[in-house]
Amino acid sequence: MALPPPPPGLDLTETRVPELFGSLLTTWIVATIVVALRFYAHRLIRTPFWREDWLVLGALVSAGVHVYTSLIYMVSHGVGRHIWVGSPDAAEVWATGLFISEVVYTLTVVMVKLSTLSFYWRLFASKRSIRIPIWILVSIVSAWGIAVLLITFFQCSPPRAFWDRYDPIHALAPGDYSCSVNTNNFFIGNSIPNIVSDACIVFLPLPYIWSLQMRRAQKIALGGIFLLGIFVTIISGVRLLFILTVDVTSPDITWNFSDTIIWTNTEGNLAIVGCCLPLLKPIAVIVFRGRAKLTSENSDPSSAPSASLGVRAKAERTLPSYLRSDVHTSVSRNSASSRPFVRLPENNSNGWQENDGGAVELQDLRTNDCHS
Repeated sequence: MALPPPPPGLDLTETRVPELFGSLLTTWIVATIVVALRFYAHRLIRTPFWREDWLVLGALVSAGVHVYTSLIYMVSHGVGRHIWVGSPDAAEVWATGLFISEVVYTLTVVMVKLSTLSFYWRLFASKRSIRIPIWILVSIVSAWGIAVLLITFFQCSPPRAFWDRYDPIHALAPGDYSCSVNTNNFFIGNSIPNIVSDACIVFLPLPYIWSLQMRRAQKIALGGIFLLGIFVTIISGVRLLFILTVDVTSPDITWNFSDTIIWTNTEGNLAIVGCCLPLLKPIAVIVFRGRAKLTSENSDPSSAPSASLGVRAKAERTLPSYLRSDVHTSVSRNSASSRPFVRLPENNSNGWQENDGGAVELQDLRTNDCHS
């Protein structure tokens, strides 16, 4: 595929490579750390790993493949620079990388959303009114993911034509393949449902958080943590704006597509971060209180209630209001599903002790009907 000469005055020494490495590596490393802290939080409060944890771990792996494809495969062949200074197969590598990126980006987003919805199901297990919205969103997210993957695989016939048509040596002749899907329209068509479902998932738990047995300030703080997910929705919108402006028919596609690569990877990585934030309170407690003993002598049943309350009051003065545990929302393994949020015994000064029924802080979401 012959390239036209570069436009007059174009600076061929320009590069977006540092931006690509900085944004993609930084956000993926942050996502990795947050997922590791999520699993560590489970160990701190002695709860098992649930399906939402494995889903977010799968999303992290998929996002890692996305970052590797973008930085190691695509950038090394000229993406992030003008195509005239890249390798001869730069356009073919861009198309191959784009195909892989479409697949792993979709898998990342779908797994993050399903992980979040699975967490909602467990958190609000006794609220039957939330089950139908969750199932509707699960169906929408799953259908969206399947549709995007099918279009990705079959947008060209044969599928390999998506990148082989850019082969600098053995490019497919126009009559040997058919690519009936407009790439820009495809990006727009999958971005808008993604943004809408993001917003629905972010706002879904807010009415149910308000019904928890917590002080109003704590409800607002907890709702604020969930609402941080709206930041990812904003990133999805920014990504869509760049998609609308990119010209995939331009010969300088390795340069023009850089912003789309940055924002697509960033969206997936930060979606993983946002999915994990509501589950990191045990880590926050350690940060604000110091190294807490989750099964310390303060939780000994023989300790006097007044002494326990004094220790709790002293410890909680060092915490912001949203971390104070004077009203503990917990779930007992043997409690009736109609009352999943109950107060921990007053002799539990650290708020994280696992009692006979398995009742722990909000993160222990063991209920008998969690797999229903």
